[in-house]
Amino acid sequence: MAEKFVGLFGEEPLDMTLQAKVIQQTMTKYGGRSGIIENSLRAEKEFLELSQHTCDKLREEDVLSMGLEDAFAAVASNAEEAVYLLGQASSEEEDPIERVVARTNILRKLHKNASK
Repeated sequence: MAEKFVGLFGEEPLDMTLQAKVIQQTMTKYGGRSGIIENSLRAEKEFLELSQHTCDKLREEDVLSMGLEDAFAAVASNAEEAVYLLGQASSEEEDPIERVVARTNILRKLHKNASK
């Protein structure tokens, strides 16, 4: 996607200092060890909203090329998949002990059946 931005807007959007500031803000907002799944889920959802807003603005300014729109769509598709998977992990996380017990029981049954 960087190549498309350079082609449309020049090198300014790729300023490494600006990128470092954005990364620092993102880590401050979503970083930390507690609630990793929830923080990641929130970050992905907010990223999708920001991507949609950016795409809409570029479309309004009539600078959204087909290639850049395709790139946004591909990135959004990956983020939507992450939202789905993180949502699944988040709902599973509610009772991790129950999940472990269920998996252990399955393994015991498989082991029992294999030894017959």
